[in-house]
Amino acid sequence: MDYITVPASIPGHSGPKLEKRTKDSRTFQIDCSNLLMPSEVIAGGVVGEITPAGSVEITDVRSRQGKFVAFRLQGGPDGNPAYSDHTISITFKTSKQNVLEAVAQLRVHAK
Repeated sequence: MDYITVPASIPGHSGPKLEKRTKDSRTFQIDCSNLLMPSEVIAGGVVGEITPAGSVEITDVRSRQGKFVAFRLQGGPDGNPAYSDHTISITFKTSKQNVLEAVAQLRVHAK
């Protein structure tokens, strides 16, 4: 499976911008290496949320290789408006018992 990979951002900072079309169902992954300490890995408790909620759905949220979180996005606006902007927040627990959050921005184009 091919993943579109972007680096993680922390809440409150402008994160990377993902883009997709409404008709596409795409799998993305966020590289969380910059959020983790050198010997720390993602241990579980991976939960994804998209805001504002609505026509875009986030599914199959999971850890990959201890440093990445992967997820599938589907849906979006039906043409009016021409696009919608969203924030994706992924929280997870690490091997050092820390709870971290990675953030990315999403723009979904109707066409």
